[in-house]
Amino acid sequence: MAGTRPEDAGAASGVVNVSHQLGASTGLGVMSAVATAAEAGHVDAIAIAHGASAALQGATGLMLLALLVAVLLILPVRGVAVAARS
Repeated sequence: MAGTRPEDAGAASGVVNVSHQLGASTGLGVMSAVATAAEAGHVDAIAIAHGASAALQGATGLMLLALLVAVLLILPVRGVAVAARS
């Protein structure tokens, strides 16, 4: 968004909001699928807890991957852009 022209700010904001919504809905769908698969057809409390645990562990792994991508790819580019401005 930082490099967006003022006349395109509304469209850029819409793209960011749609990306957030799609990411959240896709993530919830994947977590539900992982939880259901981990329950293996059982409906007792232990199976449900195991499914929720598997889904949360998967989400944690994806968050760590996103952090790694941000640290290795996004932050160095931002640092170069800030250095170029000064």
